[in-house]
Amino acid sequence: MLYKKFLLSSHKKPAHYKQGFGLIELMVSVGIMALVSSVILVKNRSFNNALSLRNQAYEIAFSLREVQLMAVSATKESVSASKQYGVYFDVSGSPLNRQYRLFRDDSNSSTNRGWYDGADVTLGKLGALDSRFIIADIVDKNGNSLTGTALSVTFVRPNFDALFKIAANTTVTGPVYLKITPSDTSGYSVVPSRLVEITGTGQITVK
Repeated sequence: MLYKKFLLSSHKKPAHYKQGFGLIELMVSVGIMALVSSVILVKNRSFNNALSLRNQAYEIAFSLREVQLMAVSATKESVSASKQYGVYFDVSGSPLNRQYRLFRDDSNSSTNRGWYDGADVTLGKLGALDSRFIIADIVDKNGNSLTGTALSVTFVRPNFDALFKIAANTTVTGPVYLKITPSDTSGYSVVPSRLVEITGTGQITVK
């Protein structure tokens, strides 16, 4: 009995017991790591895209607010206080739907008043969106597209109120919404978007 116990206690385990992961275990571990990494990358990309989309909408809102304050203060330009200042949008196609124009309305015509034309003064450089995004549409409070593909939003001293025109002689009432979306919508089951809201009283918000 003692001899048998001694043999059992002195028996060494085979060398293969000291090895680490087997091939199958290693492949399973690598597969799990790859799956988790791909999920994290997809989620991170979606988050970054959503954040960039939000930033584009806020850039447009800030430009509108800048023009509004410029009009009310009437200190940006040397001309008198009655001039209208505005932002012009054109969503007819690329590259126009990736840019917008800040302008001072110098028109003396009552028809063109508040509508951007070639005679108006452009303020600074053209506003530009990231190439991944566009101003896809101009819509009303019910989400319906406005007639036409362009919009001039102007402000005039002393009020903060916004004035909207979709053509030289066509005025619309607010609120008006600029719809910002990715330029490439493939791969989306629901296309993400942000709305820049401009009300008739001059409130500007991002939704």
